[in-house]
Amino acid sequence: MEYDLATNFDDKLIERVAEFETVKSVYGKLPADIVGGGRPTIVLPNINRKDIKKHIETCHKHGIEFNYLLNASCMDNKELTAEGYKEIIKLIEQVQEDGANSLTVSNIPLLGIIKNHFPDLKVSTSIYMRPSTINEVLSLEEMGADEITLCYSFNRNFPKLKKVLDVKKPTTSLRLIANNTCLHDCPYRVPGHANFLAHSSQQKHESKGFALDIFTVMCGLKKLENLGEIFMSEWIRPEDVSDYEELGRNLVLKLTDRARTTDWLVRAVRAYSEQNYDGNLFDILNWMDGKYKQTHIGPMIKGALKGKAKIQQLLKLKTGAFLPEIYVDNRQLEGFLEHFKKSPCEDRVCYSRSPQNADCNYCETLAERLVKINEQEKQSSISRKQEIITAINSGEMFGK
Repeated sequence: MEYDLATNFDDKLIERVAEFETVKSVYGKLPADIVGGGRPTIVLPNINRKDIKKHIETCHKHGIEFNYLLNASCMDNKELTAEGYKEIIKLIEQVQEDGANSLTVSNIPLLGIIKNHFPDLKVSTSIYMRPSTINEVLSLEEMGADEITLCYSFNRNFPKLKKVLDVKKPTTSLRLIANNTCLHDCPYRVPGHANFLAHSSQQKHESKGFALDIFTVMCGLKKLENLGEIFMSEWIRPEDVSDYEELGRNLVLKLTDRARTTDWLVRAVRAYSEQNYDGNLFDILNWMDGKYKQTHIGPMIKGALKGKAKIQQLLKLKTGAFLPEIYVDNRQLEGFLEHFKKSPCEDRVCYSRSPQNADCNYCETLAERLVKINEQEKQSSISRKQEIITAINSGEMFGK
């Protein structure tokens, strides 16, 4: 199995993961550019173009490709204006000059622009394009995508995954995100959260990097109110990678997150490369606890000073957005995947979504048995999240 890894632009990260000989490419971007991406500026490394060029050189030195992210799901239609078109072309020319091997997009017109002007750059499509059916995957392939990141609904649906691998072109690479903890069938992800993230990292956007991420708060609240959501999320255990290797045919696993430390990312790569991890599974899954720190909060401070939100409420958001730490012994999950192989989630009603109509409570049962969490911290986090959501919905966040 080969991996695409998030980079925090620490050259030592590249040097360390190169030893495993499994990382095919790394992906990242400037904290803000004309296109924007899938993370807000406030959580990204504060780097410039010179840093990117140097980092790409380090990647190539170790035989690792670099993928520059242009994965904004919404660009305010700038890509379809003369000025926006010119700015996009200029950015991609710079990225190509700096040595990038490929680009990731979440925008159909942008895919066409790149294929027309930059035939030497491979184009990947982002999870935010949300290809959840085989026909959608084939449509993206027809448009010229060289790599396609599949919607999470493919991750544990092996009949569906096998079929899409059978019918795609031999030259098209498919990617699954392995260690995110997004909600199963998330109601917030697209277009809501995806568009929010796009605008929070776009130059010239009126938000100027200011980002009240109510989507992350609502997501965290839903997980804490029903811990079964933790297992419903379509992450892949390192020990189960061999099941995906057997499928072969240009399947790559993608590991997140760009806001993580070098030690954290190396630990994740080691676990997935060795297909083995002893200890807390959530040491390598992208669970947004207190270890997931903002890199720089300048846009938030400026926003508060300009009256975009009340400073007292922003301070609540600063801590309330995070989740308490949890512990799940990975060794207790042997055979975990077999349940999903027998019956894909798409065919079932989950207990957490409709207890009276549910025909499966597998994840809730696992949570009761395996999740260790400080109950006081859990309840405190739930209360803070509820306060934040109420403050935004009522307008208290912004003043009278």
